[in-house]
Amino acid sequence: RIHNDALDAPANGSIQDGNKDKDDARQLRKERLHYHLNELGVDADLLADAAFRSVTTTEGFDARFGKSAIKAYRSYIDPKPSKLEAVARENVEVASNRYARQIDFLSKRHRSREAEWVRHIDTSEHRRTFPLVLVLDNVRSAANVGSIYRSADACGCLE
Repeated sequence: RIHNDALDAPANGSIQDGNKDKDDARQLRKERLHYHLNELGVDADLLADAAFRSVTTTEGFDARFGKSAIKAYRSYIDPKPSKLEAVARENVEVASNRYARQIDFLSKRHRSREAEWVRHIDTSEHRRTFPLVLVLDNVRSAANVGSIYRSADACGCLE
């Protein structure tokens, strides 16, 4: 079979130009998002790699970022076809900053939930106390005393 590129290509090149514009817009969104992520202390290259692996492998989502952060990253870089028109109208700088903050929040929330450090810090080697002394005067209810002891213990008061 003889393949004729001239017949297969559109007469005015609009499809190729459209794809080039989409690729340029995608690259701009990616560059600005990476800039803002790096400003927030998020390793954008690791996040991009995690997003790529989440699509191309069966490993699942990266534990450093979590499913929500990776999905937010992918939805900004490669929006659904139904969202392309709205994305094209949006200011890239503002949108990339907003998405970067959202991704940062989602990844921090994921790490916090994974670590569960807030609920499991009761072990004595991790316990930290502060030089605070509570003095109670004229306490009328035993329930109040118990509540004050629990609050002081949770805050790490020395006495």
